[in-house]
Amino acid sequence: MAKYWLQDAGFLEYSDLMTDTTADQLLKQAIALHRAGQWPDAERLYRTILQAQPHHASANHNLGMLALAADTPQAALPWLKRALEAEPGVEQFWQSYIQALINAGQLSQAQQLLMAAPLQHRQNLDRHFDLPLQTALTEQLARLYEQHRLDEAVLTARALLLRQPGDAGVLG
Repeated sequence: MAKYWLQDAGFLEYSDLMTDTTADQLLKQAIALHRAGQWPDAERLYRTILQAQPHHASANHNLGMLALAADTPQAALPWLKRALEAEPGVEQFWQSYIQALINAGQLSQAQQLLMAAPLQHRQNLDRHFDLPLQTALTEQLARLYEQHRLDEAVLTARALLLRQPGDAGVLG
């Protein structure tokens, strides 16, 4: 039988044996709190789920989304990666992880992940990230060139050419 302790706010804080039903109930509560802007309470519930089920895809994803919303994309990456690894068939998990990589400035990793996405998701993901990734890579190329970091600039230019192979204009 599961053991539960209640938090001051009346939420389940810990269980040494959480059933899927309990996790689903907690997830619904956490999502409602998340949407209502009560992020600390939502985070606490997501973490409670993950204590019992570390690979729970939705709890990992939503915890990562909280980190993204708090403008800490680097902190979001491990959560979003776990969500994607747990359920690689969910397009939203690909989209969120790629966005976090872009926000964290890890553009080549974002490009690689985009290219590794399953074919059934590629068209939507390409359409969603074409301009943001193109813009971010172009800005990065300009910064690297201005900083005389030419080896890194060449790698960024190659990534740009992979995205737009017929567009030699990316090289200025």
